[in-house]
Amino acid sequence: MVLLKRAVAEQGKRILQLEKMVQRLSPPKTTSARSLTQPITSRQVLNAPWHSKTNWRRIKDGMSESQIVTILGKLMDAKTISSFRTLFYRGEVGGSGFVSGNVRLNDDRVWDVNVPVFLTAP
Repeated sequence: MVLLKRAVAEQGKRILQLEKMVQRLSPPKTTSARSLTQPITSRQVLNAPWHSKTNWRRIKDGMSESQIVTILGKLMDAKTISSFRTLFYRGEVGGSGFVSGNVRLNDDRVWDVNVPVFLTAP
């Protein structure tokens, strides 16, 4: 019985070490796990807050991702490379056709904004 307990304890330690190694080797996630920043489908885009030029003008350097999502709504996609993250907004906008814009973040802070080109004033 003592040998069995030792074997189980050693296996537990090995499993913990392996789990830590897997976490270090795992690639970064491309989307946030928070529900507000989950990518959405093109069907959910109709009348989205990001269709407004006014909302895009509210985006300022230094804002966080959660602040961006509060202003522009759910994003279509996101890509993360190291400490850099790009939030993508794109889809059909009445009167303008297919448009896209994005917000770039570094360490969860805005440093660049590419506003969509709207042909009409949504």
